[in-house]
Amino acid sequence: MNRIKELRTGRGMKQTDLARQLGVTQGALSGWENENYEPDIKALKKMAEIFGVSVDYILCLTDEAAPGNVQNEPLVALSAPKGYDRLTEDERQEIEEIIAIYNRRRDS
Repeated sequence: MNRIKELRTGRGMKQTDLARQLGVTQGALSGWENENYEPDIKALKKMAEIFGVSVDYILCLTDEAAPGNVQNEPLVALSAPKGYDRLTEDERQEIEEIIAIYNRRRDS
């Protein structure tokens, strides 16, 4: 199974949901999943952020989902709420900033 499809279905996401988050068409995503062609680096980086894994993992260059130095706690928290996939990039960044402020307050 293709890693992109594996990650997407593991999160219970539809192709349209992931395509929307990546700013691509469902057809493009389908082409990546069917290995007809490969995503560009921008899409790979975005997928790595969404799924909290390395680009190497997405490309099947490693079986280690994320190296130990990847901090994906905020990504996990942001991927959980219902409706997150419908937020704009600006809205997502605002939420990330709020979480960072909360974490700083909690840790001080």
